[in-house]
Amino acid sequence: MHQPIDIPRIRLVPPVYFAIWIVVGSMAGLVLPQVELPVVVAQAWGWTFFTLAVLLNLWTVGSFKRAGTPLHVRRPARTFIGGGPFRLSRNPLYLSMAMCTVGFSFIAGTYWVALTLPLFIALFNRLVIAPEESYLANTFGDEYLAYARSVRRWV
Repeated sequence: MHQPIDIPRIRLVPPVYFAIWIVVGSMAGLVLPQVELPVVVAQAWGWTFFTLAVLLNLWTVGSFKRAGTPLHVRRPARTFIGGGPFRLSRNPLYLSMAMCTVGFSFIAGTYWVALTLPLFIALFNRLVIAPEESYLANTFGDEYLAYARSVRRWV
């Protein structure tokens, strides 16, 4: 096994990146063409994304608690989790945050937040997920590497 590092080398805690995404996406809506959807359609999509996000978040937080490992990225991981929601995504907590943000963008009518999702994901992969994956590979070695080969990063 590799020499573990104490925590992932991430500059800002992940929710801050989501807040920046909301601000940037909202500002894009001020300068880019307006996107219009029928309110009933936008609300349906928004509440669907939001509800699924909350359920996924609760499932993921429960998995962390059952495993006895910290949820916060500024704390060392004690246990590798490969079950529960982690069978579907290597990052179910971030997936739930992204789904919640997209849901709120539909509910609030700030569609450019949702439309900038691919850009956000690309940046988030580089700034947060890559350092986390390096940390997990160093901490859990072959167990994590085998898991990473078998489960997709997002969905």
